[in-house]
Amino acid sequence: MPSGSRSGGGGSHFGSSSRSSGGSSRSSWGGGGSSWGSGRHHHHGGRHVHIYGGGGFISPFIAFGFFFLIIALVMLCFPANKDYLKEQKQMIEADYTYYQTLITNAEENPDLLIEDAIVRDVLYNEDIGGWYITYQFSMGGRTFGLNDDHYTFCIYKYDPATHDDPIGNGYPKGLYPIDSGDIFPIAVNTNNAYTQVRSVNMDYADTELEHDFEYVDICNRINAPNTQLPVGIGALVISISIFTIGIVLAVKRSKKQKAEEIANSGKPTAAGSATVFMNEKENKCDYCGCIIKAGETTCKRCGAARKK
Repeated sequence: MPSGSRSGGGGSHFGSSSRSSGGSSRSSWGGGGSSWGSGRHHHHGGRHVHIYGGGGFISPFIAFGFFFLIIALVMLCFPANKDYLKEQKQMIEADYTYYQTLITNAEENPDLLIEDAIVRDVLYNEDIGGWYITYQFSMGGRTFGLNDDHYTFCIYKYDPATHDDPIGNGYPKGLYPIDSGDIFPIAVNTNNAYTQVRSVNMDYADTELEHDFEYVDICNRINAPNTQLPVGIGALVISISIFTIGIVLAVKRSKKQKAEEIANSGKPTAAGSATVFMNEKENKCDYCGCIIKAGETTCKRCGAARKK
């Protein structure tokens, strides 16, 4: 029902709108709405290092390390904006005061009371978890509400078409159940049809802010504990640990493979085992018995000259 200076979906105090499926045969809309004034509307190279194998030994460590690093950066660099939520909360509170004033004025001035507004549809806002109503009415030869710019906020806990106390406040007024085509009373801010006309359902007077599902949702988000910092730090620790483990394992793997290469390079082959054995006997140091390899001129152990 509340209408304002901006267009949008229905049921919300803010201006976004989205569609979703509801639990009844009626269509469901999420978000949307319009507001009064400037207020609210109702996302290594190197040789033979061998640090990876067939599918890449270190690749999984790199992939998982960067995965947790990205999570850490997002959590630590983009914290939840509680101040923005608090501004939204204040806008809803201002809306509530404004529309309650409209109702009070209509109760005192019959010219601002329209008793035969026609229900266009009963809808469910799945994003917020409450029901709302769109409606139209005529005033001064003009019809308002044909483009979903006059609607209630999401204040109905139950489907207004099937419950006699949809607000859930325990004070049914005999207006409900109410469905498409039925009539119900609204208050308007003016009886001049050629100025900006805002309206509100008269039963909004019986609604506490605690029964406004959008208000409750924002309050819950404000009061929710900020888990981004610990999650971000945890993700950063995991990322660093994965990178460290990967590097340590890669270095160990490289050293092992180098040792194997060195060991294999000194082993006799099947074809030349006899020759190598003879060479080793001929090149044995006369002083300490250490094998002097081909090409070496002195014994590495005692320093004696190679026997000619």
